[in-house]
Amino acid sequence: MFFNDFFIKQQEFFSDLVQENPCLTIDEWQLAVAASLGWVKLEDSLSEEFCVGKNLATASGQVVLETPLMQLIHYPSAQESDECILIVSPWINKFYIFDLDENKSFVQHLNNSNINVFCVSWANPDESYCDIGFQDMIFAVEQAMVIIQKRFNSINLLGYCVGGILSVILTLKHAEKFKSLTLIATPLDFSELKNLSGSCSNNMAQQIKFLIDKEGYFHGERMHQIFSFLKVKEMIHQEIIQRIVKKEQKKPIDYLFWNKDSSNISGKLHYEYIRNIFSKNDLMKKLFEKPIRIPTFILALEKDHIVPPSAIEPGIQYFKNHTYCLGDGGHVAGVVHHFKKSRYNHTLNFKGQKDSRQGSWISSWIPWFMRQNSKNLKKNLKNDQIILKDLPMRTDNQKKIDSLLKHKESAPGRFVLQKVKKNQNIYIT
Repeated sequence: MFFNDFFIKQQEFFSDLVQENPCLTIDEWQLAVAASLGWVKLEDSLSEEFCVGKNLATASGQVVLETPLMQLIHYPSAQESDECILIVSPWINKFYIFDLDENKSFVQHLNNSNINVFCVSWANPDESYCDIGFQDMIFAVEQAMVIIQKRFNSINLLGYCVGGILSVILTLKHAEKFKSLTLIATPLDFSELKNLSGSCSNNMAQQIKFLIDKEGYFHGERMHQIFSFLKVKEMIHQEIIQRIVKKEQKKPIDYLFWNKDSSNISGKLHYEYIRNIFSKNDLMKKLFEKPIRIPTFILALEKDHIVPPSAIEPGIQYFKNHTYCLGDGGHVAGVVHHFKKSRYNHTLNFKGQKDSRQGSWISSWIPWFMRQNSKNLKKNLKNDQIILKDLPMRTDNQKKIDSLLKHKESAPGRFVLQKVKKNQNIYIT
């Protein structure tokens, strides 16, 4: 299905090219075709408009823990507060999707609502991370939890996309440590991800394993390419027509810059994800065996081309105290936008009662979050100084924990600035 749809849209694209300009030169035709297939990348002008740490990811925060896998960043609330939330970002993207400009910054919006925010900023893996698997990622978040629990007795957990998968597994493992769970565009039933089934077929899995064995990691540009092909007309074809045929520059949009700021995936982790989570639908099996009972807010986006509502709704039954929210928009723009002047609306579904509301989903999420935290948490615990022995240690992996706070640094931290190596041969046939 993935490839059939792709080739149908390719034919439509060639027709559109002829209609837009029947007098394209041979060089322009070659460039357009190569770009549409992912063989070449058009020169990106977005890099001149945005800079992480200068006009993106500018919320005031501090790195409070660093391990080889991640940095934990604390963004303190505007006023002293007992409420805190741990955001588990996707390992396939950079965390600063939650901290774009000040109007779209989820982090700053929460800080202004007197909520302490902790964000996991994942390292950008190279070949030395080849043996890092799913359990290591779970363990990294558990280390972050130790830090937070020095100050707060309970943690509210939020996961976005595949970061939500880690959040679900952590909740199944440590339900008593979490006050609430929020899942944003998180796939639950992978049998419904038909748009991705071709890219995760057995044949494709073998190709991916070959690449992983060769390089040690799955290249971030390959992952960006796969997601772009899911919405090839909007994300690739329109840009080619705009840039090559109409000779127009792309309008600078911050979340599109973030979308292209790729992150690699460690080899073992990616293969485990495809074989176990995706192909075997292990997450649904775990939820069937042990439903989640803590308060859960589940957000799906109506126009999400990566994780459609159909891949979320079958799993909702396993969250016994849930509020389901269906928002307008897509996988990214429907999640992060101008929260005060949003053009998107949303519908809440709580215990079978639907309530359509105007404005961003966050206008309903903030009151929901506050209700879960109406009882004050004990704060300022006596021993808030973290030492290495406080953290759980793994002995079955060659990567060890670095000295804590070896690099005292402000947000957004060094890890988010790590770039993938440019790879000119990223197309998977």
